[in-house]
Amino acid sequence: MTIATALASEGVDEILLQKKYGPILKLVREMLGFAPSCYPLLEIWPQSLVSYSLLVPNMLNLPQLLFSSRKLKQAVGLAMYTSSRAAQCMYCSSHTCTFSLRRGIDPEVFNGQLNDQQEAIKSVAEGLSMIPVSLRKSDCDRLRTYLTDGEVETVVYAVGLMGFLNKFMDAMGTPLEVEAMNDTAALLTPSGWQAGQHFHDDLVQSRYTQAPVDNLVRYLRIIRLGPAAMRIEKKWLKGIPKTAGEAMNFLSQKTGYHFPIIEKFRRKRVVVTITNVIADNFREKGSTIPGKTKVLAGYIFAKSINSNYLMNICDKLSGRDLQSEDLSWVDRLLSLDLLQTEAINDVTHEMMESHGLQRAEMVLCLLTRAASTSPSQISPSIVCMSMKELTGSQVIELLSCLSVLQMLHRLHSYYSIANGN
Repeated sequence: MTIATALASEGVDEILLQKKYGPILKLVREMLGFAPSCYPLLEIWPQSLVSYSLLVPNMLNLPQLLFSSRKLKQAVGLAMYTSSRAAQCMYCSSHTCTFSLRRGIDPEVFNGQLNDQQEAIKSVAEGLSMIPVSLRKSDCDRLRTYLTDGEVETVVYAVGLMGFLNKFMDAMGTPLEVEAMNDTAALLTPSGWQAGQHFHDDLVQSRYTQAPVDNLVRYLRIIRLGPAAMRIEKKWLKGIPKTAGEAMNFLSQKTGYHFPIIEKFRRKRVVVTITNVIADNFREKGSTIPGKTKVLAGYIFAKSINSNYLMNICDKLSGRDLQSEDLSWVDRLLSLDLLQTEAINDVTHEMMESHGLQRAEMVLCLLTRAASTSPSQISPSIVCMSMKELTGSQVIELLSCLSVLQMLHRLHSYYSIANGN
């Protein structure tokens, strides 16, 4: 049992999704060749689906990317795929494979046949996506010998985007679509790819399909859908500042912290998008999780991946110095073998008795611990506990927030390492 299967009955009806997001869903179908199965689940907490729907086109600079050079399209596709394999998200690995094939990437790339430029892209994407981050400044410098500053920026944004997607889809156990299986299974299986937790009874490779490469007809369909999708996006982004300084002030007012990483982004649409996504995921308005509990979950995630950057964000959001407080139970939670029921019971009892956590808060923390690793370690027993104590909205909101934190972790890591810090 995965979270996705447990929440399947709460998934939002496709007719309602089409009514609310129709043009955006059609654009995604054009890009991938099928409708992703994650939409009904994301919409359980609507801010999560808005975050997804804003991040994908804006971090990938769509539709402009489609009309850019073949070199850049393939660089982005390879970076997304490499990132997903490094994070061991098999759902995203399949999706980024078919995305790349449709942008014209050589299928042999997925069998490890890379040229020097592709090796440089792989090193950066892989290094940023490992836990802990293994990227070196020399990797960043080597990439700049093959790509322009603007192209490097596009690749880094794509890896950041995958931080969000890898965490969410893996933690959910999002079911893989038959179309994705048909496009990619035969190509990826020799490299060790398996559907794993994303497998379900209806997932049978009915036939091998060769994903069609972009052509003029597809470009025209995408152009035709663009204006309607942009009108929806414009409503979501109404009132979001367009400059870094104003965006940081906005975030400080909405969340209590100004997120200075915003200053690093040179693309206006990225500034606006990430500002909106942070605000939606970390302000109190619209949240189903108490602010202190969400920050505590973020701190557990930050400790799990050993990110001082994210721990500092949690300090700022909470208005406390969490790193100096006695949270020794967090270390015990992180050291748990999640297959040992007795050990889990001991730690969760301590969390409630000695530290005053309510049962729902305790389950949120336990779910965070299980979701923090790559791949996640969300067992059927943790799924059952979560379904018993939490609402579907709380589960989706938690995983969305953790996914945003992983995106910020990857982006910050790149800028810090590339600048020699």
